[in-house]
Amino acid sequence: MAHVNVLGSINLDLALTVDRIPQLGETILATGGFQGPGGKGFNQAMAAHRCGADTQFHARVGRDAAAHTLRLAMDRAALDARFLEEDQQAATGTAHIFVTADSDNAIVVNQGANANLSQAGAIAAATGANVLLMQLEIPLPTVRAALAATDPAKTLSLLNAAPAVTGAQELFDQCDIVIVNETEAAFFGGVDRILAKVRRGVILTLGSAGATWYPVKGLDADSGEEVFCPAFKVNAVDTTGAGDAFCGALAAELSRGATMPEALEVASAAGAITTMSQGAQSSALSLETIGELKASRAEVNQPQVVV
Repeated sequence: MAHVNVLGSINLDLALTVDRIPQLGETILATGGFQGPGGKGFNQAMAAHRCGADTQFHARVGRDAAAHTLRLAMDRAALDARFLEEDQQAATGTAHIFVTADSDNAIVVNQGANANLSQAGAIAAATGANVLLMQLEIPLPTVRAALAATDPAKTLSLLNAAPAVTGAQELFDQCDIVIVNETEAAFFGGVDRILAKVRRGVILTLGSAGATWYPVKGLDADSGEEVFCPAFKVNAVDTTGAGDAFCGALAAELSRGATMPEALEVASAAGAITTMSQGAQSSALSLETIGELKASRAEVNQPQVVV
């Protein structure tokens, strides 16, 4: 069975809808607001779960109302909460999000308990999965411990190198696949520099343009060619969780043995579906809705091998 372990952050998202992002020293009035589950790790775990993978989510929360809200969200989605550590002192992480009228966003994260996610938890996350998926909203030593405990012969390791932080590039040689957007790729010196370190390849997400797979030379036929997948065109409301949905769906597909073109298309569809409602996690995301969106796309917009 497809089995994905996600090691990462979990936050309560506190979002405000605004006409524009305020300037330094400026106060503006929001046009609305909402709160909901978030954190890159939680968003990606939920996406993998909703895309049909048997998903374990390893994270850390505080002992507070925010943690209770997040546990309820996991319960409602039937996502196993057994692997949540509980911090006795630090509060649950929060993300403060501005969402503009044209669906762009700006985010500030207070790590809270995420900063204390244990290396023991990381090692537990590294065992028993087809795919291990991680991000960088948790301490680098925790990510390093998980990678060190991963058996490359049994588990495919995916690192979404976001947010881009100094020192993360030292982890790339232990990763099968690194996923970055254009800003993150530039921070780490470009795709070629990342590609020189990883075991299998780099996925560069391009926002509304799509995503490209850059393989390490000499890979197997299913993954050994550069592939560009155009984005799905939808009416976006909030892009906050699109990249996370992409990563979670990608992990789910790869855990099922999908080829990279197949996995990229499903991941791109998941990201698009998530933008169609407010919040970082869309309850509309499922294999059924992904299939419907894929079926609506013209053949000319299918993933293409780059020659």
